Formats: sequence, structure tokens, C-alpha cells
Amino acid sequence: MRILKTLLIISSFMLVVTFSMQNHGNVSIRYFNIVSPFEIPLFLLVLLSIFLGIVVGGMADLVRRHQLKRMIRGQGKTIDRLRRETQGVKNLPPDEKKE
Repeated sequence: MRILKTLLIISSFMLVVTFSMQNHGNVSIRYFNIVSPFEIPLFLLVLLSIFLGIVVGGMADLVRRHQLKRMIRGQGKTIDRLRRETQGVKNLPPDEKKE
């Protein structure tokens, strides 16, 4: 497994290096008239876009995990409340139990 992980990292690195070498031409970046136009290498634009996508996806995952943990805590409290309630019913004498 360690060898497979190492090979995957090396091949990913080689892919980035060869992509960068093949796409070193500059591209002009502008966004309406808010940002003045500037030039950056194409490979840098692509790699920054991928990195930004990973960051945004990771943040969305963290938000979802937080929501799920909060829901689990709430359901745990409900389970505890229901257990206490059923224990109370089990401890009642037979003539006082509700049917």
C-alpha cells in the first residue's frame, strides 16, 4: 500500500511538472472593469483553480460534518430522554401502567 501511495504521488507530481512545461504561455485575466487586466502563466491559472476548488470543497465538507454532528447530538439527547421515560414506566406497579 505504501508503494502504491508513493507511485501515485510521484505520478501526480510528474503530471503537474509536464503540464506546467507544456502550458507556460501567458493569459490575460480581467473581470469586467473591477480588476485591471494582468497576465499570468496558463498552468498557474489552472493549478490555482484546482486548489481553490479543493479548498471550497473542503470547507463545504466541514460545514456538512458539523451539521451531522449537531444532529447526532440532538438525537442522542432524544434517546436518553426516551430511555429515562421507559425506565419510569417499567418501574410503575402493574395497576398504574397505562394501556
